[in-house]
Amino acid sequence: MAGLKQFLDRFGGCGDAEAQWLQKLFVFVRDHVCPDSAPSVCGLSLELVRVLKENSPSGTLPLSYSLVSVSELLSQQRVPCVSCLTWSTNQHRAWMRDSELIAGLRPLPRVKLLLIGSLGRERGPDLSLKDATGEVACQSQVPLQSGSLDTPVFLPHWNYIPHNTPGLLELVAPPLLLCPAPPQQPLDSVTEGVGHLTVYQAAALLFRHQNSGRAPDGSGRGLCRGGRVSVSGLVSAVCPLLDISGTSFFIFCLTQNQTSVNVIVKDSLWWSRSMHVDMRVHVTQLRVCTLRSRRGVRVLSSTDQSQLCVQTEDQLESRVQSQDQSQLCVQTEDQSEGRVQSQDQSQPASKDTQPQNQPFDQSGLRRSTVINYKGTVTEVLSRGAGLYVIDSKVGLCLANQPLPTRRIRPGDVVQVSNVHVLRRPSPDHAPIMLCCCLRSGVTITAFSPGYRSDEEEEEPCPGDGVLPRILLQKEVDVAEYLWMCHVTERLRNSLSPQGQCLCLVSWSILQSLTTNRTSRRRDIYGEMMDTPHHCPVTTYGSASSLPHVLSLESLHAGLLARCWSSLSLRSLLPSDGQSMNCSQLNAALSWSQVSQRSQNPDPKLDPRPDQGERPLVVVGLLQLPSPESEALSLVLQDATMAVPCVVTEGRLHQGPGQGPGQGPDQDRREQTAFFSSAWIGCLVCVRHFTMVTERFIQSDFPSFNHLEQEHFISQKQARVYLQFSLDQVTVLSPSDSMAALQEAESEEPDVKKRKTDCSQGGGVTGCVSVVIRAEQKQGVAYRNVGAGSTLSFNLRAAVIGPVVSWGRDPKNRPITEREMTTTGEKTNMSLSFSGASSRWFPLLQDDCYYRLVAPGTQDPSVLIGCTVAGQTGVELHADSALQVLSDWRIHTVPRPLNEAPESCDLGSLSNVISSTSALVSFTALVSDRVGVSDRSKTSQTGARLTVCDDGGRSLHVYLDTGHAPFIPGLLPGNRLRFSRLQRKVSRAGSVYCCWLPVSSVCIVSTQSQSAAPPQFPMMLLGLWMQEGGVSVARVRGQLVCVLFLQLQWSCSLCERRFTTNCSGPQCTSSSAVFQAKAKVVLEDGSAEAHVFFYNALVQTVLRLDDSQWAGLQRAVKVKGHIQVTPRGRGLSVTGPDQLLLQLLLSLSAEVLFGSVTLTCRRQRSSRPGGNHDLRRVVRGDRDFMTRVTPPLQLTCDYLERS
Repeated sequence: MAGLKQFLDRFGGCGDAEAQWLQKLFVFVRDHVCPDSAPSVCGLSLELVRVLKENSPSGTLPLSYSLVSVSELLSQQRVPCVSCLTWSTNQHRAWMRDSELIAGLRPLPRVKLLLIGSLGRERGPDLSLKDATGEVACQSQVPLQSGSLDTPVFLPHWNYIPHNTPGLLELVAPPLLLCPAPPQQPLDSVTEGVGHLTVYQAAALLFRHQNSGRAPDGSGRGLCRGGRVSVSGLVSAVCPLLDISGTSFFIFCLTQNQTSVNVIVKDSLWWSRSMHVDMRVHVTQLRVCTLRSRRGVRVLSSTDQSQLCVQTEDQLESRVQSQDQSQLCVQTEDQSEGRVQSQDQSQPASKDTQPQNQPFDQSGLRRSTVINYKGTVTEVLSRGAGLYVIDSKVGLCLANQPLPTRRIRPGDVVQVSNVHVLRRPSPDHAPIMLCCCLRSGVTITAFSPGYRSDEEEEEPCPGDGVLPRILLQKEVDVAEYLWMCHVTERLRNSLSPQGQCLCLVSWSILQSLTTNRTSRRRDIYGEMMDTPHHCPVTTYGSASSLPHVLSLESLHAGLLARCWSSLSLRSLLPSDGQSMNCSQLNAALSWSQVSQRSQNPDPKLDPRPDQGERPLVVVGLLQLPSPESEALSLVLQDATMAVPCVVTEGRLHQGPGQGPGQGPDQDRREQTAFFSSAWIGCLVCVRHFTMVTERFIQSDFPSFNHLEQEHFISQKQARVYLQFSLDQVTVLSPSDSMAALQEAESEEPDVKKRKTDCSQGGGVTGCVSVVIRAEQKQGVAYRNVGAGSTLSFNLRAAVIGPVVSWGRDPKNRPITEREMTTTGEKTNMSLSFSGASSRWFPLLQDDCYYRLVAPGTQDPSVLIGCTVAGQTGVELHADSALQVLSDWRIHTVPRPLNEAPESCDLGSLSNVISSTSALVSFTALVSDRVGVSDRSKTSQTGARLTVCDDGGRSLHVYLDTGHAPFIPGLLPGNRLRFSRLQRKVSRAGSVYCCWLPVSSVCIVSTQSQSAAPPQFPMMLLGLWMQEGGVSVARVRGQLVCVLFLQLQWSCSLCERRFTTNCSGPQCTSSSAVFQAKAKVVLEDGSAEAHVFFYNALVQTVLRLDDSQWAGLQRAVKVKGHIQVTPRGRGLSVTGPDQLLLQLLLSLSAEVLFGSVTLTCRRQRSSRPGGNHDLRRVVRGDRDFMTRVTPPLQLTCDYLERS
C-alpha cells in the first residue's frame, strides 16, 4: 500500500476519476506485469503514465481506455478488433474509409484496451506477448530491435485476430519501451578481433576454401579452424524458413555489384522477420561450413554469437574507407577469384537483366521472368493451396514455400521479392501469376485494417496442404498445379466430400489425364543458392489444353440453353423442305437432336469468358435411377443434380476355339451394354463422353414460310443425357462392391474360400442370397399393379443353386461351390419388378449371372418363388413367381468356369428379313429416326427407326413409347439390341418390326465407338426384282426417258390445287407449296425400273439452276399446274401456254444422256419377282398375249451423276 500511496502522491492535483483510474493502473502493473518485483512497480507505473500521456491525442490520461491482461483478451474477445491510442476522431474516420476500399472488407471494430507485457521469442522467428496470466502469439509489421525483447513494453497500436487458434496479435506500430534500453555497443566493439570482409572478399574466401581448404581472412592471415569473419553487404534475397528433419534454417544473400555470397542461419531465426531485400546489413561472427549434400560446397553460416546490424549508406562508406592497406591488398589479389566466384553466386536476374529474346526453351516451355512486387491482397482463393489475388488483377502462388504461420488476410500489403512472373499459365486464374520459389521472399509490410465475415465460417479441406506437397514431390508443372486448385474448388461446390479429401480427388483426375509421371528429388539448396537461378518455376507450360470441369447442373443448364438458342427450324428440314405440306413439315420438326463431343464442346457452355475451346470432364457418382426419374437409365450424380447416362463397356471378344491372346484376328475389343453392378456408387471421372440433347416440338406451322412465327409452336421440351464407355472412366473412389471385387480378384483361391466361409453367420443382421442367370427380360412400362399404374417389368431367370445364408453381404464376389446345385438341374423363376425395384432395369441383361440378396433376414423362404396351383392330372408350364422388394439388392457375379455361354437368339438383319418367326431379336445400327405423335396428345407416342446392318440392309422399327418412360440413346449412329420385336410384312412385301409389351431395347455402342454408317448395297435391277427383302439400295444405270412430269402449286393444308387461293370448297388457307413430280425410266442392262423423283430432285434431273427453277415456279403459279405425259413420239400437255412446253422439250434431250448413280427405296406397290402381268402386243394383223415382268417401282432419295 505504501507503494500505491507514493505513486498517487505524484498526482496530487488530479480528480477522483483520474485517481481511481491511476489506482487501477498501479494494481494492474503490480499483479500482471511485475508480480515478483514490488520495488519496481512504482517506477514502471510512472513510466507507463508518461508514455500514455505522450501518445494520447489530448496529452492527458486516456480514462476511456481499460487495461486488459493476456488471459482476458484470449477468453473474452471473440471478434477481431483494433486498438490505437494515438488516433483522434478524424484519424479513425479516415482509417475506416480507407479500409472500405477493398470489396467485401469490413473495418475492424475499435476497442479501447491497453496491452502491457514483455515481448519474447518462441522457438523460431515468431514473437509472443507475455504477462503473469499467459501469453499470446504476435507478429510485427515493422522490424524490431533486439532491445525490445524481454523487457516491459506498451503496445500503442495493435490488431487482434481470434480465428488463429488461440489468437494472434498484430503489432501495427513499434512497441514502446517502459524501461531504459541497454546501450547499443558500437559496431567496431561488436566485431573486435574478427576479420571485416566485404562481399568481394567473402566470395574470394569461399572460393579458396573450395579449392585449397585455406584462405586468408581480412588481415591477410589464413582462416584457421574455428575462425570467424564479419561481412557487410546489400540483402538481395531472403529465402523462406525451412524445417528439414527437425532442423530449422533459412538462407539470405548479400550482394556487392555483381558478386554475392549466401549465408545460412540456424540460430537466430528471427532475422528472417527483421531483414528484407535492399536492406544494408552487417553480420558478425560468421564461420565457413560445408554442405555435404552439395558435394562439399562452402558457404557462410551464423553462430550463436552472430549479430545482425542494419547499416545506413554513410556507415557503409566509412566502414570501407577505414580498412587498412593489407585488406585492400587482399582485395586486389583476390579480385580475380571474386569475379570467378561471382559467376556462380551472383544475384538472381531481375526484370531488366532476364533475357527477353528467349521466351521459350528447347522443350517448348515458356520461360518466366523474376521481379520484385508490392501490392494489397484483395482475395484469398485458397489458403491451403497458397493462392491469392493482389490488387484485383495479379495472382500470387505461394505453394513452393512452406505455409505461412500467420494467415494472409484480404487487405494485407505484401512485398514479394525474386518472384517469378508467369503469363497466362492457366485460363482459370488471373492472366498474370506471381509464383514464389524457394529463393523468393514474402513480407507483410502492412496488416489488413479489416476482416470478412466468411473468414469465421471457413472450413478448410481435410487435406489442407496436400496440393503443395504434391507440387513438391511429384512431376507437376505449376500450370497443372493451378488447374488442380481450380478443380478442387469446383468439386467443393459440386460434391459432398463426407470427409474425403478433394485435393486427392483432383490429383487422381490429373493422373488419369496425363501419363508417364514420376516422382522427383528436388535440390532445394541449389534452388536457393545456384546462379544462374534454376527452379521448377523457371520454365512453365500452359493449362489451356487441360479439360474444364463443370458441375452437372451447369452442364445441364448450358446444354438446355444452347439447344434452344441455337435452334434453326429451317436447318431441321431436308433440302426439299419448301415443298412439304403442313403435316409433313410438322412431323419433320417434331424430333431433333444435338450431339457434342466433350473433346470439342461449344465454348458457350461455360459462362465465364476467355475459356477457349477446352475439352470437358465431369465428375460424379454412378447411381441407379430414382423411382421418380423420367428415364430408366443409369445416372451420374453430384451435389447439384443427376443426369441420365447411356453407358457401355468394352469387352474382349475371342474368336471361336481361341484362347486369350491367340492371334490378333480372333481377339478384338467390342462394346457391349453395361451390366456390372460393381460400378454403382463409385465416384468416377468421365474423360470422354458425348452430350446429347433431344428436342421435342409440338407445332402447327401452315407452311415453310411461317417458320419464323413462334406462336405456331404449342409445346417444346428437351431431354439431356450423356453417352460414354467405361473405357473412358476413371474410378476416383470405389464403391464397397467395387472394392470387394478388386480385393477378391487379387486374392489367392484358398484365401478367397476362407474369407467366404468366415462371412457365414446366423445373426438377424445377415442376409440370404440366390444366384440366377437372366434369360428373358421384359420391357419396362407403366402397368396396372395393385391400386394404380406404376413402372414394372418381369424377368425370366434360371436359378443356379439353393438359397444361401450369409453373415454379411457377399456383394460381387465370385460364386462359391455351395451356391451352385450339385445335381445339375436348374429351375426357372419369374421375377417381378415394380415401383422402386424397377430401378434395376438398366443393369439386367440376358445371359448374365446375378446374386439376388435379401438383407436383414436369415429365412431362405423369402427367395423361393410361389408356384401356380393346378388341377390334378394337369401339367403346368408356368414358372414360379417372386416379387422383388425395394430394399433387395442385385450384384453382378462372374460367370462360372464350368458354365458355357448360352446360345444367343440374336439374328442378323438378313436372317430377320428372311425369317418366318413372329418374334425376332437382332442387333442393328440406327441410320434414321422419325418422331411419331398422336395429334390428340401433347407429346410424342413413339418413333420410327430405320436400322441397317454392316452390309447396308435396312428395315423400319416402330416403337410405341406412349406407356413407357423416356428411352435415351435411340439416335442415328448408335447400335441397338432389340429383343422380342414383332416381325411383320407390308403389302409391298417389305419387312418391318413393331413394339410389343414384352419387347425391350438396349444400347450396345454409341456414336463415339461406332464406325461410320455402312453404305447401302449396290444392286442390279434384275437381282433386286428377284429379292424382295432389300428395301433400300444403290443402282447405277442410265436415264432413258421421262414418262410423267407434274409441276403444281398445292395448298399446304388440304393439298388441293392452289392459284391465288385454295381450290377446296371449305379450305380458307392462304399458304401454298410448290411440288414437283417426275417418273423416269432407268435401265442398267439387267432390267429397267420406273424411278419417281420429287421436288428438289426434279430440278437436278432437269438440270435447272436456282434462277431457272424459281422462274419456272412463278410461271406455273399462273394456272396452278403443268402436267406432261409423253405418248410415243407425241406429247399430251396440260399447262398454261406452249412456252413452258418448249422449255421442257429443249431440256428433255439432255436428261437422257450420261449415267447416274441413285439411292432408291422400293415402293409399296412394287412386288417381288414371280408375279407377271399379261400384256397384249399387236404386230400387223396378229395379236400376241405375253407375260411381262413389271418394272420395279422406286423412289429416288439421292442422285449422283458420273
